[in-house]
Amino acid sequence: MLGLIPVAVIAVFLTQHVSNYAGDIQSFVTTLWRFCKESAVRYLWPPPAKVCEHQQRREQMEAALWEVRARTYRQSVQFMVHAAAFGVVGMIHDTYLNPSWNEMFSLFSMASVYVAHHSVCKEKLKLNAMNLRGIYILFYTSFFFFVLFKSSSKTVESGRAVIDQGFNSGSRMIMSVIFIDTLTAVPAQLLISVAEMLVHARHSQSSEETLLFAWMQIIMSAGIIIFSVVLEFWVTSHLTSLMDTESMVCSFRRMLRGVSDGDLMLSEDLRIAEDSDCLKHLLMTQSKFKGKDFERLLVEEEVDRFQEFIKQSMAEAHKPEEQRTKTPPCLRLSLRGVCDLRVGVDVWHVSMPGRKDGVRHLLALREDSEARRQAPDASGKTPEMNSPSSTCAGEGPEPSECSMSQKSSTSMLMSFPELVQMTLCVDTSTHWFDIEQAHLSFVRQPQSSDHSMPSLRRLVRATDWETVRAKLKAVEEGALEEIRLRLVDDAKRVMIANQVQVSTFKPPHGSSSIKLCLQFSELVFEENKCHREQNLAAINE
Repeated sequence: MLGLIPVAVIAVFLTQHVSNYAGDIQSFVTTLWRFCKESAVRYLWPPPAKVCEHQQRREQMEAALWEVRARTYRQSVQFMVHAAAFGVVGMIHDTYLNPSWNEMFSLFSMASVYVAHHSVCKEKLKLNAMNLRGIYILFYTSFFFFVLFKSSSKTVESGRAVIDQGFNSGSRMIMSVIFIDTLTAVPAQLLISVAEMLVHARHSQSSEETLLFAWMQIIMSAGIIIFSVVLEFWVTSHLTSLMDTESMVCSFRRMLRGVSDGDLMLSEDLRIAEDSDCLKHLLMTQSKFKGKDFERLLVEEEVDRFQEFIKQSMAEAHKPEEQRTKTPPCLRLSLRGVCDLRVGVDVWHVSMPGRKDGVRHLLALREDSEARRQAPDASGKTPEMNSPSSTCAGEGPEPSECSMSQKSSTSMLMSFPELVQMTLCVDTSTHWFDIEQAHLSFVRQPQSSDHSMPSLRRLVRATDWETVRAKLKAVEEGALEEIRLRLVDDAKRVMIANQVQVSTFKPPHGSSSIKLCLQFSELVFEENKCHREQNLAAINE
């Protein structure tokens, strides 16, 4: 009868516990069941269109997770190698006092741990997925045999058993934290607990003590496994959030390149953090800009304006959400190009705080080709032919000459290094030998980029590109409707082609690719900016 009292107390306690946490238990079971069912549907019977997407996502997640494991292990062993060194010293002392095969094996196990840590610290072992998992299995296996052969009847009966048990429990927890690998932690922790129970049962004289020790080992192994699962889940969730954020930023920057001339990433000290094809295109050079000070690319008198612009934009970003402006601030600047060519650009700025490498500055650049002019000479004067203010105010040539003089400042030969052949039909009866027909051949070079190679995308207005692209993909031969095009050397002017003839062309020599020949006729230019400003300047009160 007295033996039923503990059973009744346990039943009452478990009943009270379940009643207190019934909702949480039910929610956990429901979530676990839904997760298992969704995982089975996702991985066993995935939709055909999403197989590659899920596979690519899994591979990216696995690669990022192994990178975190490698970084965590590398940082941990920088401290653990010293602890392993003291462990080797202690094992040498134990082997000297109690020489036996068990002590020798324990010394060998600890020495192997030290050698592995030393190889990683000195970068003699490359940490990839296969090597890391091999290290995990090696450590768990050596620790399993360490537990199995370390304990003897002398240590179990003496106070050393408490010390050994504390060392084993701490080592198991440290390994689960450093490794962050549930796949190896679950079987390894269970096997280590079984080894400890076998050792205790072999030397214990009481069955009740053995059962109590086994119950303690079950709780310990379950706790370590749960901790390892939660830790890996937390790391995976964090990586998923980072990958989603990175994907959004990449998509945003790609869209930014479609509506502007390009984007530029600056570090906290305003140095260019990434190579930019946008700068190469704007400055008409193939030089690399990564690591260079962005302010050195500005015209000297505009550096202070740019610094003040960045400060104001940063101050705006730190305001509460309801007090911020809806759009990022914009500033008109001039970049210094080759041959002291001044390139006017509109700059938008967005700060990217909270990064591990400090605050980043994302700039969107859009060229104002009408502002492109030569930098002032030593006397501080700007050549009159390139000054838009003088020509547009009615003091210079006619509007057509104004437009042509601005365009002549941009050299086609410098803008297009891919130009390999040019055929011209000129009229010798005119003073400057007017070009009546031109045929240009371009070849993409190894160093060419989408910004330097001439393309239809750079002619078509950004908002119309997808529509034009879809029509040209599907066309075989015929005429298209009206297309709005953008001039290569002027982002503000629009040329309308009222009739476009499209025909297919298959290159010789057995090439399988099909090319399109486009002929634009009935071209009409919209009223240019210079002409509008001239008309407004002519109005007097």
